[in-house]
Amino acid sequence: MWFIFNWLSWLTSLVLQLWNILPEQAKRQIIELVISAMEEIIRAYYKNYKNEGKDKK
Repeated sequence: MWFIFNWLSWLTSLVLQLWNILPEQAKRQIIELVISAMEEIIRAYYKNYKNEGKDKK
């Protein structure tokens, strides 16, 4: 368990160091990409949930 915590801590540190190096435009593009991906996941989940409700009726 301790190994996983150390690995996640190291990975988080690496991501934050890389994030600080990136220019502002790249940061905006990454944020927009993550937000659009989350929107697609939510839409797909909602569509699947809605379809499951129709199947049960």
